[in-house]
Amino acid sequence: MFRRLSPALIVVPVAVLACAQPAAALPVPPGTNICATGTLEAGERPPADPGRTPLVVRIQPCAGTPAEDLAAGRWGLAEYDQRGGHIRSSTLRPFDGPGVTQYLAPGYRDGNDQADGSLGGVRAVCLVAGLTYNRVACVRTELDPDHRVVITPLPADNPLVSLPVSPGHPGGNDPNPECGACV
Repeated sequence: MFRRLSPALIVVPVAVLACAQPAAALPVPPGTNICATGTLEAGERPPADPGRTPLVVRIQPCAGTPAEDLAAGRWGLAEYDQRGGHIRSSTLRPFDGPGVTQYLAPGYRDGNDQADGSLGGVRAVCLVAGLTYNRVACVRTELDPDHRVVITPLPADNPLVSLPVSPGHPGGNDPNPECGACV
């Protein structure tokens, strides 16, 4: 009652369907690798919240970045703990345009432990850009003897930030994973 088809008969229709699709350039995926320069530094403690040290972010795509790469490019702040770098996919942001994008991040609150960020204890923070989270600028987060957060510049090639950056919470509970199959 059922006929077994030979593999040659199955491949031909698939090949025909694949060839029937119009040839079109694939769009640049969100978070495409993009060249960028920038700075990351401690901001002034706000009078309404003197126990918090905000981070001042300035990032700019490199001159000559194609418009489609700029539109698809993303940047964000990767937080580094003893396990490596982590970034919430929900915090990746687009560039404002070809000029400087400025952003004031909430930063870190003083405490009894190491700086406590959105993902737990934070030893360093890097401004990253692109699909592979290229480090643009980094800072160290420490507590002084009075348990106040101190932010100091850190070279982007420092061993403290040399581990790879992974999307999401260190425990894998990012509410907005970067891929649909990440559950």
